[in-house]
Amino acid sequence: MRKRIQTNKPAKEAWKLIRGFPAQFSQGLAAGRASNVRKIPHEVTHVIVCGMGGSALAASIFEGLRDTGYGIKVPIAIHRDYGLPHFPQKARSLVLVISYSGNTEEALSAYDEARKRQLHIVAIASGGKLAERARRDGVPLAQIPTGIPPRFATGVQFGAFAMVLTKLGLAPTSLPRQIAALERQLNIETLIVEGKKLARLVDGRIPMILGSSRMEAVAYSWKTNINENAKIPAFMHAFPELNHNEVNIYDNLSNRQRAYHDILTAFILQDPREHTRIKKRMRITTTFIKRAHIPFRVIKAKGETELVRIFYMYVLGLAFSSALAERLMLDAIAVNIIEDLKKKLAH
Repeated sequence: MRKRIQTNKPAKEAWKLIRGFPAQFSQGLAAGRASNVRKIPHEVTHVIVCGMGGSALAASIFEGLRDTGYGIKVPIAIHRDYGLPHFPQKARSLVLVISYSGNTEEALSAYDEARKRQLHIVAIASGGKLAERARRDGVPLAQIPTGIPPRFATGVQFGAFAMVLTKLGLAPTSLPRQIAALERQLNIETLIVEGKKLARLVDGRIPMILGSSRMEAVAYSWKTNINENAKIPAFMHAFPELNHNEVNIYDNLSNRQRAYHDILTAFILQDPREHTRIKKRMRITTTFIKRAHIPFRVIKAKGETELVRIFYMYVLGLAFSSALAERLMLDAIAVNIIEDLKKKLAH
């Protein structure tokens, strides 16, 4: 019989990791700076980032910043699968393989395929098979600190990812300095308090996380962190796309249909500099949610820069999901089903 994951000290380790989150940025930058990454002699037309789960999230956040002055100078394609995606033969691609543990089989598959195609590769890992293969093959490696669940290690992975791109000449040289400044710009204790307040709004309902394209990566992280930390269902969607499909669930047509409204609660993530039409869409959509009698909360990102606001929201989501685990008397760190799945796949 499976051992229950209930604990008398719910979320204790999660709070420790969250409080240590700001220090991760400098650790990740240091790992990237210490790596043997060098500028590629030819022009790179696009970057393919291969990773799964929390390891791919750093790249997703970075891609969301691409048009803000922080981001990469060429397009990023994020590949969450085995092998590599199809791209033109003459494309000058950089394949950046990220696996926090270094043992993610999809990332290792991508690495092997990139080697087979003789593509330029950079690896980011804390160790494992990916680090071993990179050293064996002479592939540039940024080795990040070990011992953190990947979803709690986004700061270190983001820092390493940004420094690698900067060293390759693909990101602004000012970016590492701006990332290092995040350590003193995030008020973690305030975010923990806010996260605990938000967790009380769930009260047995299924959270729906709604964001804009600016916040899409962060909204997705809220959903997946709820799944991993609190072990409950959660869903996410982004404006304006959700106004072309999902918004229709807020109609009130029958008692049977309205019963589904009774198990939902909505959290709308908003950046103060959203497009004016997105802001209007959010306002109108909240009227539909209210009319459906679904509890909701609009959460506005705080911070002077987009980079600060992105990580304000990310850490708030970590605190929110950890507080949900605490309310459910669960160990936020445990991922028993994921570990069971890995064991079964290995046989």
